[in-house]
Amino acid sequence: MYVLVEHHINDPSAFWPTDIEAFKAAIPSHLTLHHAFAARDGNHGVCLWEAESVETVRSWLDPAMGDTSRNVYHEVVNREGIATPAAVPA
Repeated sequence: MYVLVEHHINDPSAFWPTDIEAFKAAIPSHLTLHHAFAARDGNHGVCLWEAESVETVRSWLDPAMGDTSRNVYHEVVNREGIATPAAVPA
């Protein structure tokens, strides 16, 4: 499943990794980070993960980020393009 995470960041200098390769290497093999987007000021970000569940992402990401951000998690329909929610009638 794909999991979108909204990051409401209170400490941008601590939240955003200075060594991207080291951060990527620390991600467990059962999680895949597809995209990470940062607002210009660094106070907000959005990441797209692939994992077995929302809880799988949350259980690793929340401790990894500590108190640098408040994270909001959403299961999303697809990652490749524009999609409408499956629960909304066409």
